[in-house]
Amino acid sequence: MRPILLACIGMAALPALAQTATVTVDPAATGAVVTDQILGMNMANWFDPTQTGVAPPLKTAGIKAIRWPGGSASDSFHWATNSECSNGYVDINATFDNLFADVVAPDKLDVAVTVNYGSNAACNAGGDPTEAAAWVSYAKAHGDKVSHWTVGNEVYGSWEYDLHAKPHDAATYAQAVATGFYPDMKKANRKALVGVVVEPGQSPPWDSIVLSQAKYDFVEYHYYAQAPGQESDTYLVGQAAQDFAAGVAAVKADLATAGHPNTPIYVGELGSVYSNPGVQSTSITQSLFAGQVLGELMNAGVSRATWWLGYGGCSDASSGNFSSSL
Repeated sequence: MRPILLACIGMAALPALAQTATVTVDPAATGAVVTDQILGMNMANWFDPTQTGVAPPLKTAGIKAIRWPGGSASDSFHWATNSECSNGYVDINATFDNLFADVVAPDKLDVAVTVNYGSNAACNAGGDPTEAAAWVSYAKAHGDKVSHWTVGNEVYGSWEYDLHAKPHDAATYAQAVATGFYPDMKKANRKALVGVVVEPGQSPPWDSIVLSQAKYDFVEYHYYAQAPGQESDTYLVGQAAQDFAAGVAAVKADLATAGHPNTPIYVGELGSVYSNPGVQSTSITQSLFAGQVLGELMNAGVSRATWWLGYGGCSDASSGNFSSSL
């Protein structure tokens, strides 16, 4: 390629070669454990997994892990009846069995499930640990391997469906996990990994209460670089990955303060924006962001990560940001 370069710069003299750098490798030093489970995608229960051509593209993209059934849908979803409270939409074919048969099995994908913390089957109170435990038991009995079971989705946020007497409350959540969800799900399958959601810097405090009072095998953290409609290519490519790394570091600090410094961190949701994805989400810009994030995930030793969203979340110019500035 050098002749082309010389033509472009008008045959200008090339600068002197820099001195050769020296790289020293210390084989006795070990870094973070790197896993292919950071190559993951979310799937949602409003998308029909039985459609033709769902599994092959995931395999082509090198996807190794998925998360289901949401998103916020998780806290109103009842797996046994394939229905949601508050008239939430569930695709008739988006059953747990169909997900495994049509998506998981063909690609041999690792699966994480978010159980319903927000509502019981009658839709008149908070989530029922026995419903979650029955799901764990069903998966075990049918040979459906689920590597991670997280209690609730972003339940620290006011946007989440939560019918507990004190919704979005850290102490209520921690007690429900410690005395109900965790022991009941472990009884259904002692090998099941049960996790809690974290949000460093949340006000009122979340992590300090949950991580000191709940029982858990891992924590689940979510990160979105921007709000929909406020996308900046410059920020996403130039700064967002560093801010993501800072968020993971904050989770590690919260775990250390709680006395659980070696707890695995699973990044359940990740992306440019959390809804209404526009041109940035499907362009080279987010690809460049993703490349940086993969490096940060490996540097931090994150055990698993799933991007939002694999299928069923596209927008057009009426809702997503398709500005010419992006």
